Amino acid sequence: MTRVRNRPCQCLFLWLSTVAFLFLLPAVALSQPASKVDFDIPAQSLETALQQIARTQHVQILFSENDVKGVATAGVKGTLSILEAVQRLLEGTGLTAVANQNNAIAIKPAVSTSRGGQAENPTLRDERSNEAARSSGQEAQSMEQVTVTGTHIRGVSPASPLIVIDREEIDRSGYAVVGDLLRSLPQNFSGGSNPQVQIGSPTPENVSFSFGSSPNLRGLGPGSTLTLVNGHRLGQDGVYGAVDISLIPIDAVERVEIIADGASAAYGSDAVAGVVNFVLRKNYDGAQTNLSIGSATDGGGTEKRASQLFGGTWQGGDALLVYEHDDQQMVSAAKRSFTSTLPTPYSLLPESSRDSVFVSANQQISNGFAAFFDGLYTSRKSTFLASYPPAYGIPTARNPATVEQFAVNGGLKIDLMGNWKASVVMSAAGERNLLQDFFGDIQSMTSSSLFRGRTHGVEADADGPVGRVNGNTVRAALGAGTRNEALDETNTLTGASLLSANRNVDYIFGELNVPLFARAGLPGLEGLTVNASGRYDSYSDSGSKFVPKVGVVYGPSNNVSVHASWGESFRAPTLAALHSPLTIYELTIPDPRSPSGTSEVLYTNGGNSTLVPETAKTWNAGIDFDPVSALHLSLTYFRIDYSNRVLSLDTPYGALTDATLSPLVTNNPSASVQSALIAGAAGGFQDYSAVPYDPAGIAAIVDGRARNIARQKISGVDLGATYRARIGGGTVDLFLNGTYLNLVQQTTPASSSGNLAGQSFNPVRSRVRGGETWTTGPWSNTVTVNWLGAETNHYTIPFAHVSSWTTVDAQVSYAPRLAGLWSGLKISLSAQNLFDRKPPYITWDDSPGLHYDSLNASPLGRFIALQLRKEW
Repeated sequence: MTRVRNRPCQCLFLWLSTVAFLFLLPAVALSQPASKVDFDIPAQSLETALQQIARTQHVQILFSENDVKGVATAGVKGTLSILEAVQRLLEGTGLTAVANQNNAIAIKPAVSTSRGGQAENPTLRDERSNEAARSSGQEAQSMEQVTVTGTHIRGVSPASPLIVIDREEIDRSGYAVVGDLLRSLPQNFSGGSNPQVQIGSPTPENVSFSFGSSPNLRGLGPGSTLTLVNGHRLGQDGVYGAVDISLIPIDAVERVEIIADGASAAYGSDAVAGVVNFVLRKNYDGAQTNLSIGSATDGGGTEKRASQLFGGTWQGGDALLVYEHDDQQMVSAAKRSFTSTLPTPYSLLPESSRDSVFVSANQQISNGFAAFFDGLYTSRKSTFLASYPPAYGIPTARNPATVEQFAVNGGLKIDLMGNWKASVVMSAAGERNLLQDFFGDIQSMTSSSLFRGRTHGVEADADGPVGRVNGNTVRAALGAGTRNEALDETNTLTGASLLSANRNVDYIFGELNVPLFARAGLPGLEGLTVNASGRYDSYSDSGSKFVPKVGVVYGPSNNVSVHASWGESFRAPTLAALHSPLTIYELTIPDPRSPSGTSEVLYTNGGNSTLVPETAKTWNAGIDFDPVSALHLSLTYFRIDYSNRVLSLDTPYGALTDATLSPLVTNNPSASVQSALIAGAAGGFQDYSAVPYDPAGIAAIVDGRARNIARQKISGVDLGATYRARIGGGTVDLFLNGTYLNLVQQTTPASSSGNLAGQSFNPVRSRVRGGETWTTGPWSNTVTVNWLGAETNHYTIPFAHVSSWTTVDAQVSYAPRLAGLWSGLKISLSAQNLFDRKPPYITWDDSPGLHYDSLNASPLGRFIALQLRKEW
C-alpha cells in the first residue's frame, strides 16, 4: 500500500479550518429551560396523563393516538420542568419527548422498538412526528435533536437497522453485568472474549487472559466490532485489539445502540461487523440505590452487587454520579457433572471483584454554548485456577489478573447560524492489565506481564441543513480529528520491555442525507431517502484508507419501510500484530519427507511490519412492516466479503504435513537467510529441538507471524417481531429476535473454503431469543426463551453431532405505589436458565474432561437472583 503523508495533512487542515470558521459564526439563541412546577400525577393511561399536563400547564403536546393507545404510566411526582415531567411519564414506554422553540412538545417512538433488543428502521415513524409538528405551524427540523449510532446527522436514521436495548429491557433481563447482556443478543457471538471461555480454546483471539468481556458481532472476532462509550473509543484489552466492556457499570447505562452492519465510513477502523455504543445516563434527578444477590443452584457463582446513583438537574445543567460494586465467586469444575472428571481445583468461571465509578456533567454557558464532561473509572481483580493430570508433573496454576480502566471525554457544543450545530471533544482512555502466573503457591511466580493500552485525541464536527429538495430538508455533517494509540508490554519479573509501540491516526469524514420524498402520499411512494457518507483515515504505521457507504430508505406506504446499504469497511492491524518483537524457536516437528519422520525447523513468532489493513465490502437489505399499529415485523439480509484477514499459525506442528499451510513454509533455507533471520529477532532465539542448532540441519522456516492471508464470506438473515396488546387491566409485550448465519473461511490461498458456522467453538448457524412481558398495576413479569442451534464437533473422528440448547429466563417485579420512606421501592426476583439445562455434551482431545463448548455455552446453570431498588 502506498503511504501518503502530505495529502491527509492538507485535507485535515482544510477541514479543521472550515470547522473553525463555522465556530466564529454568530450562535443562534437557545430557548431557556422552563421554570419548575410541582407535579403529582397518579398512575393512569399515558394519554390521560399527557392531556392533564397540556391542559393545566397550557402547553401543546403532539402525539399520535396509535402510539399512546393502551400505554400506561406510573405517574410522576416532584418539582420539575414541564419537559422533565413528560419525560418521566414516558419512562419504560418506548416513547420519547422532544421540545422545540415554540412551546410545543412532540411525543414519538424512540429510535427503535427495544422489546427484546429488536431492530427497527424508524424513518417513517419520525416522519409522522414531523408531520404533526408541521400541521401545528412548527418547523419540524427544530425538533430534531438526537444523533443515533451509525450517523453524524441529528434527527435522521441510518439505512442500516439499529438495535436498541433500553433501560427497561436492561432492568427486566435480570443481568448484573453488561457482558451477560450483550451475550444474550443473537447477533453477537457469545465466544467474543469473555470469562467463560476456557484458556486453550481452539480460537485464541476469543480468549481474554484478563477475564474481560468484548462484543463479537457475527463472530468475526472481538477486534472486528467497534465498541464505543458515549460515541468514543476505549483503550484496548491486550494484544487482540478487543475492548473490555465488563468494567462498565450496568446501572450507569441508559441504553445500548447496535449497528450490525459495516460502519467504517462513519467511525473508521474496526467497525467491519458493526458498532456497539453504550450510551450512559444523564438528566437524572434524584437518587437510586440498587442491591442484588444471586447464586447458582448447582453451587458456586454467588454474586453480590450494590450501586448508588446521585443525580441533579438545574436551569441549564445536570450532573450524575454512579458507583457500583460487583463481587462473584468462582464456579468450580467439580460442581458440574459435565466437568467433574477434571483435576481439581479448576475454575470454569473465575472469581472476580469490581468497583466502577461514572460521573457526567452538562452546563449551558451562554446562548448557543454548552459544555459537557463524562468520566469512567473501573478496577477489577480476577483469579483463575487450573490443575493438571499427575503425569504432567505440574502443580496447580493460579492466574490472578488486575485490570484498571478509565475513559474521559469533555468538550463544547455550539449552535451556529442556519440551525447548524457543532461540537469539539477531547477524549482520553486507557487500560492497565497485570497478568500473573503462579505454580503451587503464591511464592512460585513463573511469569508476570503488564499491558498498558492508551488512546487520546480530539475531534471537531458540525451538522445542519444545506438546502431543500421537494420541500424536504437536506442535511449534512462534516468533521475531522486526530488521535494517538499506544500499547506497552513489560515483564515485571525482569523489568524487560517486551513491546512499546504507538501511532498517530488523522481522519476526515462527511455525510449527506437527502429526503427526496417525505409523506409524498403517492401510490407506491410514501417516502424515499438517500444517505451517502465517506471517511479518510491515515495511519502513521500502516498507510491510509478511504471508505464510502451509500444507503437508501424507501417507503412504499406509511406502514412499510424498505432499506438497503452498500459500503466498505476496514480494520487496521493492531499495534501488537505490527510491532511485537520477533522470536525464533528451533523445534522438531513431524515431516513425512524425512527418513526419521521428523525434521528441525525454525519457527517465527511475533509482529509483522508488512501487514496492511483488513478490508471488507458489506451489503444490507431489509424490510420493516407494521401491518397494525401494535405489531412490528422486520427481515434483514446481510453479506460481508472480508479480505486480507490477519491470521497467525496457532501451532507449527502440522506445517509440514498439511499442504494448505504451504504458503507459510520456506523449504531448505540457506545459512545466510537463517543467520539474517536470527540476527533480526529482537525477542531472541530459543532451541527447543532434540539436537543443537545446525544451519545445515534446518529443513524449513515456518512463518507463525500474523499475516494478511485469510478470507471470509459472511451472509445471513435477521428476523424480528414485536407486538403489544391490552389484556384486561394489563399490557402484554411479545418480542422475537433471531439470526441465521453462514461464515465461510479460506484460511490460506492454498486451502479450500469451509463453513465455520455450526462448528463447535465457532458461531452457531441459528440463534433465537423471544418471549413476553406482562405488566399490570405494580406487577410485571418477563419470560424469555433462548435457543441455540445444533453444532458439529470437528475435533473428533468421526465428526460428532452436538445437540441444540434451549434455556428459559424469567423475572417477576413488584413496584407498589407507596408514600413516605417506602416510595420508589421495587423488588425483582429473576432466574437465568430456570430449568437448569446443562450445556450440550462434547468431547475434545486437547482438554479431556471439559465436555462442553465454552465459546457458546455457560457452565453457570440455574442462577437465582433477588434485587431491591429504591428511588429517593
